[in-house]
Amino acid sequence: MSLREKLREKAAYRVTTVLLTGGTGFIGSHLRQALQCREVVLLGRKKPVALGDNERWCYMDMAAPVPLEKLEGGEVLCHLAYSWTDGRKNIAYEQHLLEAVNAVRSIKRVVLMSSAAVYGVTRSPVIDEEGPRKPVGEYGEAKLACEVMWQEGLRDDCLLTILRPTTVIGPGDVKLLPFIQDALRRPIIGPIKRSILYHRSVHYVAVSNVAAAVRFCLARPQASRQETYVVSDYHQPENKNYASMQDVMRVASGRRPFPGIAMPRWMLAVLGKVTGRPALGVKQVFSSRKLHDAGFEDAISLYDEVRRVVESFERSA
Repeated sequence: MSLREKLREKAAYRVTTVLLTGGTGFIGSHLRQALQCREVVLLGRKKPVALGDNERWCYMDMAAPVPLEKLEGGEVLCHLAYSWTDGRKNIAYEQHLLEAVNAVRSIKRVVLMSSAAVYGVTRSPVIDEEGPRKPVGEYGEAKLACEVMWQEGLRDDCLLTILRPTTVIGPGDVKLLPFIQDALRRPIIGPIKRSILYHRSVHYVAVSNVAAAVRFCLARPQASRQETYVVSDYHQPENKNYASMQDVMRVASGRRPFPGIAMPRWMLAVLGKVTGRPALGVKQVFSSRKLHDAGFEDAISLYDEVRRVVESFERSA
């Protein structure tokens, strides 16, 4: 990108005030870094420890009807907030926020952070935006219910973008912790898992790329009133299978990959039946081709994000 284009983009960002829920969370903290050129209003019950020069905080509790003045002046809502402790109450919280957005006419666009969990268990080898949504469990069901609520209830003159990231990883998150411990701290268990789970599909996406996807959606004209995108690093070699990801973790820490053999895929299918995980032996990818075809480019390679996570783990060990 040329200097002129960067300046034009920076100027465009300053025009729009972004309302952000979930800004103190894992994805939210990375998104705040990606939005440093925009004016950002952080909405939530907990005040951030530190605010950037472009940020201000406004108390808002979605458990009650949202006062309209909390949203006034905002032009874009990036909605990331989700209460893990309140479960299905999140649906009621979404209704409160949706009603407020519909009443505040200055808000012209909503970016909703959903999840690939809305697809549930499927044996389809390629999962994309058109795939059937049959979530299993409270989280996936709540995310799907919230998607439908915004799709059906948002006023016609407000644009909606829904993002469905796969398993989001990055420094500060614990999703990869058991995986890293097996790869770096368990010389017996690690090789055994590498052999048994060799062909198991993994579906990670760098948190930096999720934040970049939000920024990308905000910067481009929206082709239709409602758009949905899967956000996944499916095209990165580290997502090929369990063994590839484990090998990358060891290489990133300066170690050699564990030796071992690849057990046949049918053993995964058997293990899946025994453990009640029927998709365990199915080779799958969550495709983000639609997002990339729209012009999105990764902000970071999955390898570099994994390396950052491994380095963070070793510093804290």
